[in-house]
Formats: sequence, C-alpha cells, structure tokens
Amino acid sequence: MAMKVRYTVIEGEVVSEVRSGTRRDYLPDPLGSTVALLDNNQAKTDTWEYWPYGEVRTRTGTTATPFQFVGTLGYFRDTSTRTYVRARHYKQNQGRWMTVDPLWPRFEPYAYSSNLPTRIIDPSGQCPFATEGCTARERYDLCSGFNFFCATIKNKVDDCLSIVPCGRGSYPGITDALDDLCSGSWNGPSSITIKCDKGGIWGEPVCKDGACGGLWGNKIIICQKAWGKNCRPLFCLLLHELMHLFGGTHGDASFECLKEIPSCKKYE
Repeated sequence: MAMKVRYTVIEGEVVSEVRSGTRRDYLPDPLGSTVALLDNNQAKTDTWEYWPYGEVRTRTGTTATPFQFVGTLGYFRDTSTRTYVRARHYKQNQGRWMTVDPLWPRFEPYAYSSNLPTRIIDPSGQCPFATEGCTARERYDLCSGFNFFCATIKNKVDDCLSIVPCGRGSYPGITDALDDLCSGSWNGPSSITIKCDKGGIWGEPVCKDGACGGLWGNKIIICQKAWGKNCRPLFCLLLHELMHLFGGTHGDASFECLKEIPSCKKYE
C-alpha cells in the first residue's frame, strides 16, 4: 500500500507534512532549502547540509521527503541526482539543467541560476535574479512579470526607444540595458536583487509614503502595497524601476516610453 503524505503550503511555501499520520515541520535556511524536520516537540528528527549546487553533503534521519535543496519553495527531488523544478529538471550533481531554458536564447540554455547557486534560486525554472524577503508566491509573480515584459512588452518599448532620445542616464543607458537584460548577453539579471518590503517600523524608507516600489542602493524594492490592484500590473512597476536603475531619473526621455504601454501610463 502506498504511503500517504499530506503537505501544508502557505503562500507557495511548504511548511509541514503529515506522512502516514506522523507530522513534521520544515525548517528552511535563507535560500529555502530544508535543513531540518521537527517533530511535535520541535526536536530535530532529520537534518541536511548541502554543497553549493544542491548535492547533499551530510544527512541524518530517514524521513523520505522529496523537498530538500530549495525544497520549501517547491524543488522536488525525484532521484538522488535529479530535481524537478516546474519548467524542467535540474541535475544537482552536475550543477546544470537537463533541458534548454524555455527562455533561450535570452538566457544561457543550461546554466543554473546564472551560476550563483548560493544567491539566486529559480522556483519557476526560468527566473534569473535574486530576491530577498519574498514569499514563494511573490517570487513567482515577480518572475512572471519580468518574463512577460521580456517576451511581449519589450517589443513595444523597443519601438519607442528607437524614436525618443533615451539612454541619457548612466551607462549602459536604457536602450542597451533593456536589450541586455532580456537577451542574456550581459550579466544584468544576476546583478539585480529585488527585495519585498513588509512594512512596519523596519520598512524601507522608499515605502513609508505609500509607494508601490522604489530603489534603495542597488536593490529594487517592491513595497507591500505593490501586491494590491492599485499598483498593478507588476511588470510596469518593474520596468519603471529598471529604467531608474539603468537609465536615470524621471527627467529622462526613457520614461516617455511608458506612455506607449496603456497599462503602464501611471508609472511614466
């Protein structure tokens, strides 16, 4: 008789399981990898340590959970050397994907997380940038917004950029930045960190006036308000902040391009 397992998932994150009547809570590290399972008394029954690309370095306990390396965010280990990550399978013993990136040729066909496995994760199998403080659901939305922009909106922006005098900001300028960002010819995505701000007393200054998002240092901040309908669509917010990051300030003609996208006019 097959063993029955029921998982508890909150906002896309695996937090516990009940396996044949026995409950275990997942303890993740900052990357989202399961480093321990806890019993009802919060005592560790299983532990894991990993090499950078996800191979198990040490293991204690015998619970047969498949959610190990970045497991709390959905990485599903189906063999000792292979992990299922939604869009494709990942070979942790080789540090590479088994099939070509669905977003190729915009990104390298087989490279895992821009070869930065301790900094960048890829729960969708097709997202290249780092995030901080984001739930699994927020990560998914951000990746979807970024990829939607690159797949469809970028063509409209390119038409606009060929007309207006964009690129007057910092090097490499908005035209090159957008091309490189979506083509993978530059290391742009792996240098981007998107931080999900949760508000409160320790909230980022850019979010304290009810903003949807902003920049703080070299990070794109997505404020708590951004998940509401008044700040959508998310790809427009990302595009606006990317223009700040790579193209300059509101005074740049770059922002005129947002007028060409009806749903993005409020971000111009």
